[in-house]
Amino acid sequence: MEMDRSIALLARAAREEREREEQRGLEPETPETPETSSTPKTPETPETPDTKESPAYTREELMEEIRKGQVMFDGLAISFTEREILCGAWRFPWMEGFFDTEREEKDCVFWSCKEWAVSMILALGDCTGEQPSMEEWIQGAVDVLKDGNLYPRLLNRQKQGDLEYFSYSLPTAGGRTYSIGFRWEREGKLLGGTFTCMERDREWMGVLLEAVLLVMEERNRGGE
Repeated sequence: MEMDRSIALLARAAREEREREEQRGLEPETPETPETSSTPKTPETPETPDTKESPAYTREELMEEIRKGQVMFDGLAISFTEREILCGAWRFPWMEGFFDTEREEKDCVFWSCKEWAVSMILALGDCTGEQPSMEEWIQGAVDVLKDGNLYPRLLNRQKQGDLEYFSYSLPTAGGRTYSIGFRWEREGKLLGGTFTCMERDREWMGVLLEAVLLVMEERNRGGE
């Protein structure tokens, strides 16, 4: 059976994360690495700005700000416009001037911001037969990550309309990362992807990434 497109995308994201660490001369943490309730800023990532104990935000608050076109954090303002991606098939709430790396192909996009350690990957494919249940899909994604020597800690799972997503954290040498993996079946197509930031930024940047995903779902609901 052909691997679900969104699980394959998670594998790609895991490989790219490993390659970035190898380029920095780092090795991912093993499952035996002790975990703490909060990950301090480490010398390995001096380029990541200090979040200065940013207050917690709700996804509803940030969704409303995205709709209005601008999100304000302490020391960071992000303007949003609408952008068509994947050959114009999807409308995306684009973060203007935020990313320093952009790669776009007809069926896959990759954006990253080194300053804030954020990445977004989306890929589009044809649906081939009945998709696995949400639980099977999540377990498949976890197995793929483990095969890449990355050991996720599952945090949450949600559904909005035809969009399904789950959040998880991964141990890395630069600190734990926080990711949202998602899949979305619409009109015979399957969109899959991962949005990632550092887990220490989960209460603001992580919530923003979830809000971006949900606003995207709103703007593409039912092929509108």
